[in-house]
Formats: sequence, C-alpha cells, structure tokens
Amino acid sequence: MLVKINLEEVMEYVKDGIDCKVEIDADGQAYVMVAEATGYEDTILIQQFEAYDYEECESEAQYTEWLESCYIGEELEAKNGEKIEIEFTK
Repeated sequence: MLVKINLEEVMEYVKDGIDCKVEIDADGQAYVMVAEATGYEDTILIQQFEAYDYEECESEAQYTEWLESCYIGEELEAKNGEKIEIEFTK
C-alpha cells in the first residue's frame, strides 16, 4: 500500500522544535500529530520524526531531501502484516 504523508504538516512541527509522529490506519490515511499524542485505535503503523533531525540540516530543502531518501525503496511492515511504502507530498 502506498501512503502519502503531507510534508508541510510534518514541517510545521519540526521547524518549531517539536517532535511529531504519523499514524497510518488500515485505509492508508496518514495523520500527523505531536509525538506524545495518544493517537488512534485503528493505527497499523507509526513513524516518528524528531525535530533534532531538522535542526541538523542547513535548510528545508536539505531536510526534505534527507527525509525522502530515508524512504526510497523501503517497504515497512504494518501491524496487520501489510507492506507500506511512504511518499511525501507538498
């Protein structure tokens, strides 16, 4: 399953020094929220994004490139055994 994550929503958190996470449900919907949020019961996969990683990059473009490179060709296994590929959208 291909899941699209809104990069701008992730950036809203990490640019402000706030760690966030993306919870993905069985329908392939991705929800961006603060890392400490309780989340949803039907979540099959969680991906964490740390503000520290953003701070280490010299620009938004560099962070975007780095983040996207982390997921190129990667299949993640969800709780239900489904294989998930992640793509970032703007």
